[in-house]
Amino acid sequence: MNETTQTDRPLRDFSLWLAIVGSPTIWLIQFQTIYMLVFPACGSHHNAVINATCAGFFICIAVIAIMAWRNWSNAPTGEPAGKTRRFMAITGVMVSALFLLVVGAQWIAAVMIDPCPI
Repeated sequence: MNETTQTDRPLRDFSLWLAIVGSPTIWLIQFQTIYMLVFPACGSHHNAVINATCAGFFICIAVIAIMAWRNWSNAPTGEPAGKTRRFMAITGVMVSALFLLVVGAQWIAAVMIDPCPI
């Protein structure tokens, strides 16, 4: 393939990087957000806001995982640039799956543990 076809879709390359870096970034934002929401949840004695936050961030990471899966299935196999894109896409799928598990575990903790331990 020539060089113009390798750089013709910059959003595709952005989505590959988003799949690798986006899920950890979203998890960090989610972690800080639920940490900040503990005090208001304790004041109201309901953790529905924390659960809704976990659900929203879980959906965001799931969307990134689906995007990475589509990039992986649509990447060409024969050319060197295609191998790089396939590697980045499958890495994005694995990173997204890992952080889906992390957010899911934190969500389970938010459901099971009272925001006011005292």
